Amino acid sequence: MAPSCAVSAPHRRFLSPYCDSGLIFGPDERMSLRARAASAMERSLLALGLLTSGSDVPANQRDRLVFVCTGNICRSPYASAIAQRAGINAVSCGIATTPGLPADPMAIDAARRRGIDLATHRTSAFAASALRATDWVIPIEMRHALHVRGAARQAGCAVTILSALHAGQFSVVSDPYGTNAAEFDRVYHLIDTLCARLFSICRG
Repeated sequence: MAPSCAVSAPHRRFLSPYCDSGLIFGPDERMSLRARAASAMERSLLALGLLTSGSDVPANQRDRLVFVCTGNICRSPYASAIAQRAGINAVSCGIATTPGLPADPMAIDAARRRGIDLATHRTSAFAASALRATDWVIPIEMRHALHVRGAARQAGCAVTILSALHAGQFSVVSDPYGTNAAEFDRVYHLIDTLCARLFSICRG
């Protein structure tokens, strides 16, 4: 599976005169610009209320968390696993994946360092028909929220993008696929922090 990009295609077109020219920016600077653009866009859409939606089911009565990322090989399986360890019913899936694949080896290693076993994880694709009104859909990033929001609204379930749970400085939960151990640790630490707030809400 090819690594997912931090900024979707339309946003890359918007930034392309500046971000895609190696004559102006090196690879690290291009990635930094893309990450900052994604963060600013996600923060703006959150402020407008476009990445979340409610339901008639109170937060402490929603009986399943559905974590959604891109490939379901790094972020969402880890979030689901820590929810299950906390005694909360949770599943994970990806919006662009092939069912039955294992977690990324670096994800398995990073999770193991935090006491989580992803060795037996196998990918699942997001399926709108599987949603139910008592689910709480937790997209990891802006593009995931935009992908699932319509189906979640039709099913009557709530959607809360994970970054909406920030209490302090905002940061996108970026995709660590194809990076290094330090980046996996940073992203997993961020997921730990945000999910701790989510689990507190779940317990009422």
